[in-house]
Amino acid sequence: MATTENAESGLPENKGDRADPDAKYPLKVLYCGVCSLPVEYCEYMPEPAKCKQWLEKNFPDVFAKLTLGTAPRQETKGGGGGGGGEVPPAGEEEEKKKQKRGGRGQIKQKKKTVPQKVTIAKIPRAKKKYVTRVCGLATFDIDLKEAQRFFAQKFSCGASVTADDEIIIQGDFTDDIIDVIQEKWPEVDDDSIDDLGEFHSSIIIMNNSSVCCTYETPMLDQYLPPVMFTEFILGLMGNVLALSMFFYHRDTWKPNSIYLAHLALADALVLFCLPFRADYYRRGKNWVYGDAFCRILLFLLATNRAGGIFFLTAVAVDRYLKIVHPLNRINRMGLRYALWVSVGLWVLIIAMTVYLLTDEHFYYLNNHTQCESFNICFGSNSRFTWHNVFYVIQFFVPTAIVIYCTTCITWQLKSKTVDTQGKIKRAVQFILAVAVVFIICFFPSNISRIAMYVLKHWYNECHYFVEANDAFKTTVCFTYFNSVLNPIVYYFSSPAFSGSFRRICMKLLGKKIEE
Repeated sequence: MATTENAESGLPENKGDRADPDAKYPLKVLYCGVCSLPVEYCEYMPEPAKCKQWLEKNFPDVFAKLTLGTAPRQETKGGGGGGGGEVPPAGEEEEKKKQKRGGRGQIKQKKKTVPQKVTIAKIPRAKKKYVTRVCGLATFDIDLKEAQRFFAQKFSCGASVTADDEIIIQGDFTDDIIDVIQEKWPEVDDDSIDDLGEFHSSIIIMNNSSVCCTYETPMLDQYLPPVMFTEFILGLMGNVLALSMFFYHRDTWKPNSIYLAHLALADALVLFCLPFRADYYRRGKNWVYGDAFCRILLFLLATNRAGGIFFLTAVAVDRYLKIVHPLNRINRMGLRYALWVSVGLWVLIIAMTVYLLTDEHFYYLNNHTQCESFNICFGSNSRFTWHNVFYVIQFFVPTAIVIYCTTCITWQLKSKTVDTQGKIKRAVQFILAVAVVFIICFFPSNISRIAMYVLKHWYNECHYFVEANDAFKTTVCFTYFNSVLNPIVYYFSSPAFSGSFRRICMKLLGKKIEE
């Protein structure tokens, strides 16, 4: 039931428009969620009323065009009776069709006069197991039950009719099935049958006029869980050590320390989520913890991403003001100012990500319940749009700020050659550590997300995005890696922090602590 919307003109107004020299390619076609054919062909299907109801509910503008396009034909048909030429409402006409005469009335199916098409696809179901999907036989007036029995007998396997015009055959028979179909039903010629190859995705039609793709990702299910568990262990060790130094081995607090402590708090959020996310992929992207916890987990992951970026930016700006503008009045403000800035950043982060708590994020594929906030979706949906826009903006704007601060600090310290206490070297190392964490953790996923936007301008079918989806889900794991790298930022933040870190390490190793 693929559904993709024609962003330019909705639908062709008549068949002659198919040869329009001004048409833009590739064409974008809107597929019906009931019969799975292009919506201009719904009137030739067995249940056009259901198709119209679906179209009117999800795409009212396209429904209006389709209704206007068919109105003259209905008027001409009614004009021959000498009546007033009025077109009866669609619902009234359908009701007349359903009226029974003598208690045994039958609805005559409209004869199909459209170009018929049969599609063959191989769909993975489990490890190295496939089914063959055959769609479109009903457009040739082929009885699906008879076809199902024929396929089961021919291939000695299970077969079933799973939709209005869909047959699923257990096994991979894509090499032979085209010849078998044409031998059994000669009217299905070579031009009327398409082999779609291996089809990894399922298309979910949302209630808000958007269409989302879901995918099976066996490779990700295999290698992402160990990566996430490794990030969890390393991040837990580094952040427990960092928090212990913040609260037990620190004599004085500075504004910079406040921002770093809140950065450690943001890291703690992702560390809480990583075991559940790893278990989700270990189960083959099957979420078993319920809708409420799915929303909370996706909210916490988004909050961690934004918190990590915003507080790293705050640290860079604070260091920039201290070095480049040492006489600025902001530098004379104390811890209360830093606390208010931190509270303001948290309020901003929560306000920008709280929408993840308001909607369900479940998608269903092959009896698995997927809990995802980043899906490839077509159509109009304000939540998907904001989710993607915010993901890119929250990286590039702070990155520009960090690059500016790094350049100014490096240029300011370049002329200072006397560095008896190593402060200049430490300041440069600190700001470079911030920049490196930004690039390693957040740059790859943003580039892959932008690449998806570019692809969506060229393609509007799910199977074109399989590799892009895998690339993005892989690079998103790098955003969790910031909880592992942030302790490096803490180490270079001040001599007190690095000194505390060395003393703890020597104590753990049983060595004598040098005074």
